[in-house]
Amino acid sequence: MPPRKEQSQNLHPFYEELAEIRTKIPVSIIVRNNFIGGLAWGFGTVIGATVLIGLLGFLIGTYGDIPVLGKLIQVVSRIAREGTSQIP
Repeated sequence: MPPRKEQSQNLHPFYEELAEIRTKIPVSIIVRNNFIGGLAWGFGTVIGATVLIGLLGFLIGTYGDIPVLGKLIQVVSRIAREGTSQIP
């Protein structure tokens, strides 16, 4: 529902100027900026996940002597070795 005329007159001057500026920005610039921002967000997500998984793997490797985790790590590593040995 669009704002009523009396509501739009009560806007702060900053917001009125911002709305006017937004109508003057070409669509190609908006698309380009959003595309570049999406690429940066995706790249940052991949790098962050890689660091977290690497840190988790390091911690699990360090604490492999814990009874419950040690057995779990042995099972996972055995499955991984068997799976990679079947690859031609």
